[in-house]
Amino acid sequence: MSVNVKIVKITSKNLRCPDYVIDFAGSDGNPCPVVLLQMPNGTGKTTTLELLRAAFAGETILTDPYKDYVDKDCIEGQFQVDFTNNSLPYTITMKFNSDSNGLEYNTTRPNIGISKGHFVPSELKPFFRPDFVKLFVFDGELAVQLMDRKRTNANTAIESLFQLNEFNHLIQNIEAYYEQKTVNSSSNTDKGVNRWKNKRDKLKARQSKVLDMYSKDKDLLESIKLHLEHLKEEYADRLKMNSELKDKMNSALKQKTIAKEKVALYRKEVFDIIKAPYTIHEKFAQEILELKSNFDQAKLPESAAREFFVELATNEDRCICGTELTSALRQAIHDRSINYLGSEDMAYINTLKTSVSENVSPIMGAHSKHLDEQLALLNSAILEEQQAENEISQVDIEGRLDDPDLGKVSEAIKKDELQMREIEARLEKYERNDDNGSEDELFSISVLKKELEWARFKVAEITKTIELKEKRDLLCQKLRAARDIARRKLALQICEEANERISVLMPFNDIRLDKIDQSLHLRNKAGGSEGETLSVAYAFLSTLFNRAEVSLPFIVDSPANAIDLAVRTQVGGFVPKLAQQVIAFTISSERENFISGLKKTAKEKSREVKFITLFKNGPDELVKLAEGQVDFVKSRNGFMVTGESFFNQFQQNSEAE
Repeated sequence: MSVNVKIVKITSKNLRCPDYVIDFAGSDGNPCPVVLLQMPNGTGKTTTLELLRAAFAGETILTDPYKDYVDKDCIEGQFQVDFTNNSLPYTITMKFNSDSNGLEYNTTRPNIGISKGHFVPSELKPFFRPDFVKLFVFDGELAVQLMDRKRTNANTAIESLFQLNEFNHLIQNIEAYYEQKTVNSSSNTDKGVNRWKNKRDKLKARQSKVLDMYSKDKDLLESIKLHLEHLKEEYADRLKMNSELKDKMNSALKQKTIAKEKVALYRKEVFDIIKAPYTIHEKFAQEILELKSNFDQAKLPESAAREFFVELATNEDRCICGTELTSALRQAIHDRSINYLGSEDMAYINTLKTSVSENVSPIMGAHSKHLDEQLALLNSAILEEQQAENEISQVDIEGRLDDPDLGKVSEAIKKDELQMREIEARLEKYERNDDNGSEDELFSISVLKKELEWARFKVAEITKTIELKEKRDLLCQKLRAARDIARRKLALQICEEANERISVLMPFNDIRLDKIDQSLHLRNKAGGSEGETLSVAYAFLSTLFNRAEVSLPFIVDSPANAIDLAVRTQVGGFVPKLAQQVIAFTISSERENFISGLKKTAKEKSREVKFITLFKNGPDELVKLAEGQVDFVKSRNGFMVTGESFFNQFQQNSEAE
């Protein structure tokens, strides 16, 4: 279903921004394609942008307490957005109460009327999610975040805009269908089914919880590492004032690094040796050899596997001796097949016997000697590391005598390092390949995955749905592959088209996109200037919004603030092309070179531009000038003028809140 959203009007009452009713209609009565809304810093521009996001995405996007949005002299406040989707009218109203710290939503929809709560058409839900709303209600900070894979996911934007998440919905429906078939199976009276289903559900819930904990710990670790890096730089800078201590510290740190590498190496050697018990003591070796000998005496594994007898009893008319198989004989063969090993068991025993023959010797003295040597080397390396630590501590103590603040930095470093070790220990639990806890205690991601797959297999086996499970797995695999291929190809095409736009925006600059995945990657460089970053973000988003069967308004804060004057004309000319409706919040210092480029493109594209100026207060001359305009509105705490002439004369970049 196509999506075509246009903002018609926004209304504010008793909030931190002035009271206003901003009508975005053009001269023909329809939403104007380009609106420039001039609001000095301190007028509540940030509040307006935040509330626009919250109107579309819901209250979960808000970070400040709700009462902070209400004017200090008021108890209740209201913010309202009127918009259309495919020409059908919608209204979302947010009512704040500073006494109760509450927020109430009301939604007005076609053929339904007013409903209490936040409701949007189903076709808009993928685009009115908090992460996606930030793409079309845009500020300069997001431009930087688009370059940071830890803070945004450009792939998610592509998936939402081009409806690739429908693949995910299909996969979920297939999974639900399979689960329903499992529930309705005639075998669900079997006790084993319920036991394995419970196990599967517990593992599934545990896997989701562990993956969430793992992700949060990884993000926290990165944050602490960055903070620790800054602390160590500060520590080193303070230590530089005493060259003798600096040299001592560098020497001790070098010794510690070398010792740590030795400890890691020898610890691995020791663990590799003791993984095999027969290398520790000859008693273990003798017991393992005796086990192999017992297998040989019992002639295990047998020459015939259990599957042979099951196949015989199920599908053959005669026994291998020629006797005709009756129902009673078939049942007898089937019942006695349990006394034989399965093919997997036979393969395991053969592998075990071969491994024992090749690796285990009754005389293991050489192995024990090698273990003793590695333990001695490990102990020596640990001692070296401790000595280096002592030297570092001594230098730290001497440094604190010269600079008391050095101690504060040192303590902060120790605190961060301790927290890092705790998190790394947790991450090690997530990343290890062995774990023998119960379903509620497992931490290993790989073990959880294997256990969950096995539980799902057992449910399928008992409920006779193995074939259906295989079809489900294959179909889901194909759908995921199709989704990933589509996403990669779209990302490649968007990257190429965005680069064409960048070349127009910055013809004398070689900055280009290299690829798009979780973030935007620049070609041959880690990052760009503020202006370059903003231009790249504009190019990416405009390419995105002009390719899909989706038309969303593009609302941007300070579109040219960080961009050099030489580039502003090109950026201004680019803004009317960003989307079918562009609303730009500006300040007076941005007008130079920007407005001329914008008007020129708008005229070429036959796109009307509406100029609105909104301010709280100012010199008497400014207020008188505003009052003399044709389209002037005075509210309880602000002034609004519509028109290009006053827009260009207005010279106020900021005002007190």
